[in-house]
Amino acid sequence: MSEEIRTEFIDRIECLRARISSRYNILNLEAIWLFVATLGCWSVDQKIIQIFALLIVLVFFSSKVSKDKKYDISTVQASKALRADIEASVLEGDSKEARLYNLDDIDKNLLGLKGIYKSTPMFLISYGFWIVSAITFAFRFFSVQ
Repeated sequence: MSEEIRTEFIDRIECLRARISSRYNILNLEAIWLFVATLGCWSVDQKIIQIFALLIVLVFFSSKVSKDKKYDISTVQASKALRADIEASVLEGDSKEARLYNLDDIDKNLLGLKGIYKSTPMFLISYGFWIVSAITFAFRFFSVQ
């Protein structure tokens, strides 16, 4: 019985790791479209339309990225629930510690800021470009001429 439980937790941990990696890949793929759409906003001549277009890009991108219907709970909630299940399980000693270590590794290397920076560089660059564009457009809109 203990071996089956150990294997189940190993599978759940690997599923969580795969889920996080998949999510980061999706963000990086969507980042290309965010960059292209933001770049398209630069071609608009009217300042108010430019700002409006940039806001539409943000709304479309945010809604597309946030519509992850695959899972009922967030990855952080899934990690916490898995940790609680491991701690409440009948696993003992090294087996339990190894599963908790695997989970800590995911929390540190995939869910921590450093892991996010390493895993989603295209998303961060595209989002940074959107922010710089928004600041530039706002500055141009509100500057006195």
